[in-house]
Amino acid sequence: QVVTVPNNKFETSTNITSGSSIQITSGLNGNLTSSVFDTCITGSNCGAAINTIMWNGASNGGAVKFQIASSDCPNAQTNYSICDSPGSWSFVGSDGTNGTYYQPTSSGLPLDLKYDDHKNKRYVRYKVFLDAVGASPVVYDIIINWTP
Repeated sequence: QVVTVPNNKFETSTNITSGSSIQITSGLNGNLTSSVFDTCITGSNCGAAINTIMWNGASNGGAVKFQIASSDCPNAQTNYSICDSPGSWSFVGSDGTNGTYYQPTSSGLPLDLKYDDHKNKRYVRYKVFLDAVGASPVVYDIIINWTP
C-alpha cells in the first residue's frame, strides 16, 4: 500500500487510531514495518529530503528505535526504468548500515536523519523496534518530517 501525502503537508504520520497503540509483551522485543509513503506533491517535484523522525508515547523503561528505507520506486527499486521489477527495501540506521538504529532520546523529540542516505527519494518507509525491559514501550504516533 502506498500512502499519498496531501499537498503542502511536509510531514508523514502514522496517526495510530485513537485509543490504539503499538506495544509488545513485557520483556520481549518486536518490530513493525510501515506502509510505503509517497512524498510526491506534484508530477514534476517528486523527490524529497527526509529530515527527522519522532515518536509519541511512553518508553516505560524500554527503548524505541528506528531504521529508515527510501527509494525512487514504490517497490524499492532505485532506478525509474525498472520500477516494475520487484525490489527489496534496505532499512538503515544512523551510520547508513542495517546494523544500527536511529534512537530518539525520548518521546516527542525529533531526531535528525542522515541526509546522504535519503536525499531526493520519493518513497520512504520506517521500521520501528520496541525493546521491553519491564513494561512495553507504547507508541501512539510516528512522525517523519521531510521537505520537497
